[in-house]
Amino acid sequence: MLQTSEANDILSRITSGVKKIIKKKFRSFNPREIDRLTASEAFSQVTASFGVVVIWHEANQPEAFRQNQRGAFVVGLARGLGLPFLLFAQEGHHLPLDLDEVAVRFAQPADVDRYIREFREEVYEFEEEFVEARGIDDNLLETVNCGDPTAENEAASLYEYFLQTEQYRLTFRGELNVILGRKGSGKTAIFLQVRDNTRVKKENIVVDLAPENYQLLKLKEFVLAKLALGTRKEFISAFWEYIVLLEITYKILEKDQKRAKYDSRLLEKYQRLNEFYNSRVDTGSGDFSERLTRLADRIVERFGQSGDGEKQSLSSSKLLEIVYGAEIRTLRDEINAYLRIKGVVFFLFDNIDRFWSQTGFDATDALIIVGLIEGLQEVKKRFGRAKIDFEWATFIRSDVFEFVVKGMADYGKVSVASVEWNDVQLIENMFENRVMRGFAGKSVTWQDVWNSITVPTVKGKPVLSFLIESSLMRPRYLIRLFETARRRAVTLRKKVIEEEDYLKAQEELGWQVMEDVSHELTDVVPEAEDLLFDLTALGPKTSLNEVREVILKRVKPERVDPVLDVLIWSGCIGVDGPKGPTYISDCGFRRPFIRALMNDGNKKMVLLHPTLSSLIA
Repeated sequence: MLQTSEANDILSRITSGVKKIIKKKFRSFNPREIDRLTASEAFSQVTASFGVVVIWHEANQPEAFRQNQRGAFVVGLARGLGLPFLLFAQEGHHLPLDLDEVAVRFAQPADVDRYIREFREEVYEFEEEFVEARGIDDNLLETVNCGDPTAENEAASLYEYFLQTEQYRLTFRGELNVILGRKGSGKTAIFLQVRDNTRVKKENIVVDLAPENYQLLKLKEFVLAKLALGTRKEFISAFWEYIVLLEITYKILEKDQKRAKYDSRLLEKYQRLNEFYNSRVDTGSGDFSERLTRLADRIVERFGQSGDGEKQSLSSSKLLEIVYGAEIRTLRDEINAYLRIKGVVFFLFDNIDRFWSQTGFDATDALIIVGLIEGLQEVKKRFGRAKIDFEWATFIRSDVFEFVVKGMADYGKVSVASVEWNDVQLIENMFENRVMRGFAGKSVTWQDVWNSITVPTVKGKPVLSFLIESSLMRPRYLIRLFETARRRAVTLRKKVIEEEDYLKAQEELGWQVMEDVSHELTDVVPEAEDLLFDLTALGPKTSLNEVREVILKRVKPERVDPVLDVLIWSGCIGVDGPKGPTYISDCGFRRPFIRALMNDGNKKMVLLHPTLSSLIA
């Protein structure tokens, strides 16, 4: 599924339809998460799929030209390979003639469901008739595969090579609540493995929420416009507590729909819970993103119906009435009665950083995250009093937590830990697991495989050291870097990956890092867009004062230090320290240490990361 360049109702409806109607795992390319889709990556993703879904952009939409190029290419691949495809276009949109005749048209989001139902039959028929024929591979590079840079796209096979780190084990045991990491550091991989391994016990209830796009715009506008500062935090905490209870109920009703009919212990309790849920909740049958949007809209409507039009501090009872719409104790009692005969309840929340708008992350967005954490704490306390085992974990971008959320609340007993990689041996083991998964059961060693597929060094460094250094210690970049080099070598019919392949892949990754970090930067400092291009022009080494001057051309003076902090945190800049080049991953992600080394603005040299400096080499 080729997602749109901005989150909207159409994307939400189509994503929900793919999940709920086709009911198959799907891989996706999300341009809001990863900026670059190379031709070889697109080909690899299409050939690994039983169908393709693309949404055409009107010319006035953000990134329309670039996204439509991707869409046309992906649809062209599907047509050439004989794969089922679904090209959505809004009524009145103009497409190139060869695409216009195969596109399906919609006037409103509700129109897409019938096309997805028809597409489902095509996909099922194609899958039924599909026969995989593999030739004899005389090139080992053809069989080696390091996996997909995006964990969601390899959910079905992740268990084969997942490295069980201490952070994973703590999360699985319910001892870790807030998991922090930069984009591409492996948060979603932990989310998926904790979810799947908790589900092994059929009595457990696992609520796994990973919204795909920004869903709370109307609620955020409501909080800013209608609620006084002192009321906001209580409102948001109550909102999230209500969401958690409703989603637990939804999961129970979905999971035990068939089982309850044949289990006398469940039947009566299930019927009561189902009746109560349906009598007060009108959130539809879509995915979580759709249910969340509808519920937020209903709360805003209830406030409008109450006649309280001006910004004000509401009493607790009035506030809860607006959030819940009716008395909630009965819902809690029914949930408790049902869960007493079940196992552990595990609530997992990923992709929370996709909730905010493209204008950046502000204090209200931080309050939404703080409210979620406090709401989950309150739910755990209530379940604990009812003798129900409730565990929870939420996954947050570490830069957002560090610069915006960290100082807003006292988390008390909440356990917070980072999944950042600063141990080279661990990331080497992770990489080795991925490469070797294709040789399971064969009597070959890691060194046998590695020496057979690659030259030993790049620029005088061992290849694996070069790859890890170039990846900014992010698994996503490490996987992407190796796979780009491997695919280039295969395309050029080489037997091994050569130095030139790695250097070309490093340059390609440099552009990816440039765009990714630009987005991360604008989430915290919106006016800093494209700053990284200016910084790269300074060269591999420069002074801190020169870096400050470049930043000052883009942002206000008081925003210079926050920009510096984000650049340090992302790994884009480091310092020439006592032990040589030092980046954030070299000092345990202790940003103050890097800042201390940079204090002498004229004498200490600020270093641009080698992957970025490769763009101007």
